[in-house]
Amino acid sequence: MTRGPETTNLGNRLTQKLKKVDNSLKVYVGHGKLSQSKKVQGFMSEEIDNGTKVAEIDIIIAKSNKNVLFLVEIEESRAPPKKILGDIFSILFCDGIQVDKQIYSLNSQTKVLVGTHYNSDGKKASQFELINERIGLFTNPKGPLGINCIQFIYEENLSKTIDKIERMIIDEITKSAHKQKPPA
Repeated sequence: MTRGPETTNLGNRLTQKLKKVDNSLKVYVGHGKLSQSKKVQGFMSEEIDNGTKVAEIDIIIAKSNKNVLFLVEIEESRAPPKKILGDIFSILFCDGIQVDKQIYSLNSQTKVLVGTHYNSDGKKASQFELINERIGLFTNPKGPLGINCIQFIYEENLSKTIDKIERMIIDEITKSAHKQKPPA
């Protein structure tokens, strides 16, 4: 059984592409064949147990020092605004991420990409525009992530949303890798 096939494909592509840019980056995908997917869970405490788990994350990209660069949450179905808001705010409550008993840190530099798509009639698009506008009205919660780290991506179809997210990640990491390389 495969969960979130498009999200799994994105994770696999990112793994291959990012190896060429920075081999030290780790990509973890919380989707895919049940035997191959990782549990990528967000916690809202220093203490990690079922009582502090607040999010299951689709994809994280982390440095070798265990700092998370990107958290990615993709709703492959045409999710209602309530589901999107739940995704956004559950991630904002996270103090850290656990993948296979390894703890990864979040900070103000971590980028959170939340993606979905809407019907061609445009009704959901206007709802998503309002969500996008209103996200910025909230003050920063206590914790490592601020409201400004959220980028909400929505397009008319899932392929466009996923392509946009992939380009954003590749561009950002490529730009960062070029900044870190000393001049020849």
